[in-house]
Amino acid sequence: MAQFFDDILRDANGHTGTDDFWAPPNTKFDLWSFSLKAAPKKGMNIESGQTNQVDQKDDKQVFSTKTWTKFGFTNDKYKLKYGFAVESEKFAANI
Repeated sequence: MAQFFDDILRDANGHTGTDDFWAPPNTKFDLWSFSLKAAPKKGMNIESGQTNQVDQKDDKQVFSTKTWTKFGFTNDKYKLKYGFAVESEKFAANI
């Protein structure tokens, strides 16, 4: 008897374009984010920020915090950029 109803539902789902085994994807979104920017001298800039995120995994909510900081120095001859975050670090130089 259960097989009969499964067949009916599977047939109906096929006609409506839905899937009876569909599960919503895991979603990650920002709860809040802020950043601070400053240019204390000519040719120098600093940016720092923080983002709080929530990730929905199955029936659990996982909260995480990510922070980052970036420094930039420019001159007539060169341009340097340095940035680091919780999971990465970057450096770039243009001479």
